[in-house]
Amino acid sequence: MTIEVNMEHMNVLIAENITAVRNFIRDILKDNFDYMTINVASDGNEAKSMINKESYDFIICSRELTGVNGEDLLFWLRNHPEHHAVPFLMTSVNIEKHVIQSMYHKGVNGYLIKPFEKMDVIRTINSITGVLERRRHKRYDISGYIDLNMLSNTVRGDIRNVSVSGILGMFKSTDTLPGILHEVALSIKLKDGEKIEGIRGDVVRLQASVLNSEKSDVEIALMFKELTSDIEKQVKELLGKQDNRLQWS
Repeated sequence: MTIEVNMEHMNVLIAENITAVRNFIRDILKDNFDYMTINVASDGNEAKSMINKESYDFIICSRELTGVNGEDLLFWLRNHPEHHAVPFLMTSVNIEKHVIQSMYHKGVNGYLIKPFEKMDVIRTINSITGVLERRRHKRYDISGYIDLNMLSNTVRGDIRNVSVSGILGMFKSTDTLPGILHEVALSIKLKDGEKIEGIRGDVVRLQASVLNSEKSDVEIALMFKELTSDIEKQVKELLGKQDNRLQWS
């Protein structure tokens, strides 16, 4: 599924049945994202009708939406022939870990727990749109490992691909894994012995692997965070070597 977003203009739909919450989100978007055109729906049926009539670049939806709830709306959207790839930010009062993980498995791009504050909304939207923008960078399939360091715990996964802005790894669901938007320290270790250490990144996607029907593997996408000039140079040199290998293979 490829998601393309026009960062110069974004048509946004807020689907929220609680008027105060709907207005709160709308005002945050108006005050902080001047490239957004904001539309609102007060229940799930109205949201479905609006999506069928008009294309949206971003949807913010309550899981507890009345009429058609947010989870059902997400399922309907992800199976829609035209609008299946629209970025979807879900809001909810539910804080249970298995519910949040289930929403990511079903295709949300972000999950905000109610009640939330202004900066929570801004940070999450910036994180999602930042990931979509960075997906335009070329990604390289590289053979190696990624180590995630979280306090006293370190987990190792296999690298799926790397770009100048982030990395995608495959991990076992039985491991203790970081949560969405968590910041972690990470190391890249290639099978030829080369390694890059001292990287910090934010978890921007966490979902069951579509390549594994038993869902025992989890894909974790991380966006690099404020690379030092030395580490940025190492990453670019690594990707440059991949370009050379492709050119002469």
